Amino acid sequence: MKNKKKNINTTKDISQDVWTIHIPPIPAKLVSTAKERNIYLCTENMNEDKYIGMKIKLQQAEDYLEEAESMKQYCIDLIQKIKYTFDLTTAKIQDLADDLLCWQNDFKEKEYKTTSVARILNYAANLQDYCNRIVYSLRGQIELQNVHSKKFSIQKLLKDTISSLKEMAEDREISLSYNVQDNINDIVIGDSCLLQTILSQLISGAIRVNKSCKVDVIVMLFIAPYRKENEKDKILRFIVRDNGKGISQDKLQEINAKFSDLNSALEYPEILNSSLGFANYIVNKLSGKLEIKSKANKCTAIICDIPVQLFN
Repeated sequence: MKNKKKNINTTKDISQDVWTIHIPPIPAKLVSTAKERNIYLCTENMNEDKYIGMKIKLQQAEDYLEEAESMKQYCIDLIQKIKYTFDLTTAKIQDLADDLLCWQNDFKEKEYKTTSVARILNYAANLQDYCNRIVYSLRGQIELQNVHSKKFSIQKLLKDTISSLKEMAEDREISLSYNVQDNINDIVIGDSCLLQTILSQLISGAIRVNKSCKVDVIVMLFIAPYRKENEKDKILRFIVRDNGKGISQDKLQEINAKFSDLNSALEYPEILNSSLGFANYIVNKLSGKLEIKSKANKCTAIICDIPVQLFN
């Protein structure tokens, strides 16, 4: 009987030695090593074997959580790589079509003229549509079901995005630059992954439809109009501006009309057949707003506003 394990039942004050954590599905109390031999999960009548079992399960839960976060980041990086590869391929196909259009009068064979060019452009459009369907499907499984808010650096997010698209811009002879508002609160709280996706889509879209021009990215942070001045709610604004082809007023009205029909975009995601459309879908997921301003043959500016919060 002397070797029989005793149940633990203590009423000592351990308020200074206990920390509460919650890692689904196991809520638990952590205690200091000084109290560990006498207190098990702050639960009465629990013997040592049960306590050790609970500790093992808790460690397993922590390992599963860490593995899930690692796999999630791997999938996100993979999707971005797929998107970049498709965008680059589409851009090169469009380059080929442009060259054929310029030189079509030098071809004697009729089959190489306008009909072939139109077919190439159609293939490029189908490829881009296919790419966006892949990205939407994977993103829907990984990110879009829930918004994951955490602190992040605005400038780091911007620099990482620009860096990932630098090679693509160079292939199109496009100069990429960025400008951040003076004295900006760099650390904010929001979904950095989705924000980077939006920014990447907007910039890559501007690169893909233009050539031999400049693309400027401007980042601003200002007080949300629906909040008091002393509150932490802010609006993070991305402006992606280029001096390329521009958009005609008729086409601009058509695009804005599609973007305003949010119900269709949510019910029928397959209509998201462009980088801009996909970005607009995510913007609305984050309760943001996207606006396009353009002049044909002059410039285009895409303005994106997303709610965030100051970290301190």
